[in-house]
Amino acid sequence: RRVLEAEQRAQAAAAAARSSPTRLDSDEKAQLHSIIDPKLLERFEKFDGADANWQEWCIGFEATGEILGFTELLETAAQLSLTEEDCSNEQLGGEDNVIKSKAIWFILITYTKGKARSITRGTPKGHGALAWHRLKREYQSDQGGRLNAMLMGLLHPASWSTSQLPFAQLL
Repeated sequence: RRVLEAEQRAQAAAAAARSSPTRLDSDEKAQLHSIIDPKLLERFEKFDGADANWQEWCIGFEATGEILGFTELLETAAQLSLTEEDCSNEQLGGEDNVIKSKAIWFILITYTKGKARSITRGTPKGHGALAWHRLKREYQSDQGGRLNAMLMGLLHPASWSTSQLPFAQLL
């Protein structure tokens, strides 16, 4: 059943991608120009895609998002517990959020390089919330931290050293 649902979602996403225009119409351009200040972005630095530079760039991007009014959408998309479907433009709840998502996508595609741009390009055009979700998952996933914590727990089990029980009973 899950496989069938996943196939249906993939078909729906593909149909949406085919039906969405590849070019912005004049209304969309006007809406994007009304919320994106080119002078603000002139000094915004590009992200090279290196893991080591993510944190610093991310802080700048989120601060820019605050100025542009994208904070709520960025924070929602950054929740790693959400599915990718939850972050698609069709699920954002309102034309205002869709326009913001499109603006986020255009900013990300313009101000990222390397792996980060590849991730952004891998999302449907204009789906900035989804691109941000994927970037956050790639660069800030807590999966590595959890695995590291489990390994450290196995290597240095505090409860084993303080217990009076034999090792075999602790297992």
